Amino acid sequence: KLPKQTSLEHTLTVLHISSIMAFERLIVCVDTSGSMSGDKLKNAKELLLSVVSSFGCDTKYFKFTCGPQELSSYQFSNLKASGGTAVEYTLKELFNNHFRKWAHEGKNTKFMFVTDAEDNISDEASVIEAKGKCINAYGGKLDCECVLTGGGGGCSAELKRIFGSNAFQHCSDQDFQQVLQANCGAISKANTISKDVLPNISGEIQTLRDTEQKDNQQTDQDMQEIINKLTDVKNKADQSKQIIDTAKQELNTLNQSTPSIITDADRAVTPVQMTAAEDALESQASAYQSQYANVSNAGELLDEASKTLQDESKKADRMAQELSQKADKVSKDASVIISNIIKTIKELQGITNGAYQQVKHLKAEFNTQLTELMAVVSKNNALMKEFENVKNKVSQSFKDIRSRNKELSDFKTEIASHIKSLNDALARLDDRW
Repeated sequence: KLPKQTSLEHTLTVLHISSIMAFERLIVCVDTSGSMSGDKLKNAKELLLSVVSSFGCDTKYFKFTCGPQELSSYQFSNLKASGGTAVEYTLKELFNNHFRKWAHEGKNTKFMFVTDAEDNISDEASVIEAKGKCINAYGGKLDCECVLTGGGGGCSAELKRIFGSNAFQHCSDQDFQQVLQANCGAISKANTISKDVLPNISGEIQTLRDTEQKDNQQTDQDMQEIINKLTDVKNKADQSKQIIDTAKQELNTLNQSTPSIITDADRAVTPVQMTAAEDALESQASAYQSQYANVSNAGELLDEASKTLQDESKKADRMAQELSQKADKVSKDASVIISNIIKTIKELQGITNGAYQQVKHLKAEFNTQLTELMAVVSKNNALMKEFENVKNKVSQSFKDIRSRNKELSDFKTEIASHIKSLNDALARLDDRW
C-alpha cells in the first residue's frame, strides 16, 4: 500500500505514472455499412460498449460508411447498418483531421476500429504515414487497435499491416464471446496494474529511497566527523614526529660529546679541573633532561591522538554494525519489491489482446522502476565500501601511532640511560672532591 505520508514530489510522480499508463480517453469507430448488418454489427456494438465500460473514461464515438461521423453515446447505442464502405478514406480522415483536435490535451488515448474489411485499400503506405503522424502529434500517447469481424476477407491483410499484428484481432461470429472477454479482461487487468499496482510499487521504491537518503545523510555526516577526527589525529602525529625528529638531531649531538665529558670528569684531579668537569656534567644532563621533556610532550600528543582513535574506532564499529543491519533490511525490502515487479510482469506477459501498447508501456515503466530500485541498493553498497575505507584509515592511524609510541619509548629509554651515566660520573666526581 502507498505510505500514508508522501512528499509532494512523490505524489505528483505517482499521479504522473498513473496518468501515463492508464488510458484517459477512448475513441471507438465502427463500420455500419450494409455488409455489417445482423450479428456483425450487434457483436461490434457489444464489444465496444463492453470496452467502454471496462475503461470507464471519457469516450468519443464514431461510425463510418463512406466516411467517419462523430456520434453521441445514445446514437451509438442505436446504430443500423446500411450504405457503402470506405475504410481507407475513413482512417485518413480520422488520423489527419478528427483526432487532431484532441492531440493538444496530452491525454493517453486508446483508439479501437471495428470493421468487416469488405473494401479495398489502394494506398496502404499513406494510411500508415497518417497514423504515424497522428501518434506523433499525441506525443506517442495514441494506442491504435483494429478488430476484424466476419469472415476476414477484403482489406483485412492491409489492415493487419497498418495496425500491426499485435494490435489486430479477428473476431469471427464463432469466437466473438471469447475475444470480447479477452479484450475486456486484458483492458481491465492492464488498467488495474496502471492505476493501482504500478503506483504502489513506485510508492514502495520511493519510501525505500527516502529512508535510504535520510539514513545516508546521517551516515555521511558521521563519516565526515570521523574523517575530521582522523585529520586532528594526523596533525598531532605530525607534531610529535617533528618533535621527535628535532630530538634525534639534538641527541646525536649530545651523544657525540657525552663520552669525552665523562672521561674528562673521571680524569679531573685539580680543583679547577673538577669544577669545570662538574659544570660540564650538569650542563649535559640538563640538555638531556630538556630533550626528555620535549619527547614527553610528543608523548602527550600521541596519547591524545590514541584516545581520539579509540573513541572513533568504537564509533566506527557501531556504525559498521548499523550499516550491515540496514543493508540486510534494504536487500530484503528490495527483494520483496522485485518479486512483486516480476510477478506483475508475468501477468502482463499473459495479456496478448486488447491492451498491447498499454502493456508495452507498463513493461518499460516496470523496467525503469527496477533500474531505480537497483540504484538505491547500489548506492547503499557504495556507501558501505566508502565506510570500509574510513575504517581502514582508522586502523592505519592506530598502526602509525603505535609505531611513534615505540620510537618515543626507545628515545626516552636512551635519554634516561645517558642521564644516568652523567649522574654516575658526577657521583664519582663528588666522591673524589
